[in-house]
Amino acid sequence: MIDITPHFNDKVLNYTDFQYLPPADDSHPSPIWMGGGRTNHNLFAVQQIDVHVQSTPFAPTTSTASITADTADGKGITIKKFLQYGPPQGHPELLEFAKDIVEGLQNPKSDVDYLVTSGSGDSLTKLLNVFMSPGDTILVENYAYTPIFGPIESCGVVKIPYPIVMETGGPVVDVDALKEILDTWETGKYKDLKKPKVIYTVPTQNPLGLTQPRDVIEKVYALCQKHDLIIFEDDPDGYIHMDGIDTFESFKKQVVGSSYLNLDVDGRVMRMETFSKLFCPGIRLGFIAARPEVIQRALAYSKIFTKTASGISQAVLLKTVEELGGGYDSYLKWCFEVSKEYKRRRDLVFDYLHESDSVKKGYIELVKPDGGMFFVIKVNFPECDDVQPLLEKLYYEMLKTGVIVILGRDMAWDDHWRKRANFLRLTNTNLDTADECLEGAKRLDIAVVNFFGQL
Repeated sequence: MIDITPHFNDKVLNYTDFQYLPPADDSHPSPIWMGGGRTNHNLFAVQQIDVHVQSTPFAPTTSTASITADTADGKGITIKKFLQYGPPQGHPELLEFAKDIVEGLQNPKSDVDYLVTSGSGDSLTKLLNVFMSPGDTILVENYAYTPIFGPIESCGVVKIPYPIVMETGGPVVDVDALKEILDTWETGKYKDLKKPKVIYTVPTQNPLGLTQPRDVIEKVYALCQKHDLIIFEDDPDGYIHMDGIDTFESFKKQVVGSSYLNLDVDGRVMRMETFSKLFCPGIRLGFIAARPEVIQRALAYSKIFTKTASGISQAVLLKTVEELGGGYDSYLKWCFEVSKEYKRRRDLVFDYLHESDSVKKGYIELVKPDGGMFFVIKVNFPECDDVQPLLEKLYYEMLKTGVIVILGRDMAWDDHWRKRANFLRLTNTNLDTADECLEGAKRLDIAVVNFFGQL
C-alpha cells in the first residue's frame, strides 16, 4: 500500500459536529429527547410511498412494494427513518449494498470503504476536492463526457488530454501515447506544467461505448505505479454489456473483475459508481469506493457542503432491490435485462447501417459498441486541417431529415483534438420503440448521403 497522504491537497476541511456531554453515573436511564432539530415523523406530509416495480424493461405488469411510516420493530426501510435527517456517509443499508456490489463483483485487492453520493458528478467533485489544488494537472481522455470539465475547472486544475482509439474491439486507451506523455513529461510539450498526480478514466468509455480490455487495464495500472498516479475510475455504464451475454451467468462473467480495483494492490484507485443509468437518472444516487483515508476526507467535504444524499432516493432504491429479490445479484439481473434491450437496439441499428448507402459508399465507418449507452460513427470527410465547419454542415443536413446527434467536437475541449473530431456520438437508449430506432438510422443514412452529394 502506498502512503496516500502526500497526494492529498492542503485544503483544511474542518467540520464541527455538535457534541453532547457524556452521561454521568446518576443520569436518568430514559431521558426525554429535547435536543437536536429533528421533526417527529408523524408531522411529515408523506406517510407512505408505494413503489411499482417492473421485473424487466417494458414489462406489462408491475408489483408493488410499500415504504410505510414505521414497522413494529422499528427496523427496515421506513418513512420514519429514511425521510428523517440521514447520516452524511449514507444509510447503513445502502452502504452495505454498495459493499456487496463491489466485493461481490470486483474483489478489491486493498481495503475499501464507501460514501453514498448524489451521483457520479457529485463523487468526482468530492474526490477533486480531496486531491487537487489550483495549478495541478489531471490526465483526461481526449474525447469525454463534457460535463466533467466543470468540476475540474472549478478547482483550478489543468486538463491534459491522452488519446483513445476509435476502433471496434480496439484497446480504447492508446497506451503507447499515454506512456509517451508521462515518460517525456520533463522534456515534452507540457514540461512547464506540474506533472499529473491523477488520471481520470472511464472503463466503459463515453463516447465510444467500448470497454477497456483486461490487458489494457493492467498496462495503464502499471504506468500509474511507475509515475505514482492516483486513478479516478468513473464507471457509470460499467454494468451494461452487449457481447457474450446469452445467459445471466455469461453476462456476469463480463462484469466480474472489470474494475481497476480488482488489481489495485497499492490503494491508488478511487472508483465511482452510479445507480442513475440503470434505475433512473432522477434518483441521483451513486457511491465512491476508495481506501478509508480518502472516504474520511470526502465525508468531511460532504458534511460541509452537501450534507447527505436524498433519503427518499435511498429508500426507493433499496425497496426496489428488495422487491426484485434482494442482494446485488438481483440488481445485476436487472442490469442484465437492460443490457439485453440495449443489445437488441444496437443490433437493429447496426444491421441496417451496415447495408446502407452511406457505409457502402465509404462515407462513414461504424464503431460497434460492446457496452454502455453510446456509440460513435466516424465520418470520412475530405482531407482538411479542421473538420468543424464540415461537421456543422452535416449537422444541419441531419436536422433537415429529422435526426439529432452530438458532434464529435463537442466531446473535446482541446483545440488540437476538436479540429480532428471526425465523428458523431449517438444513442438509442431514450427511444420508445424498435421502429423509432430504425427510422432514426434511416434518416441518418439519408442525411449523410445528401451531405456528401453536395460536396
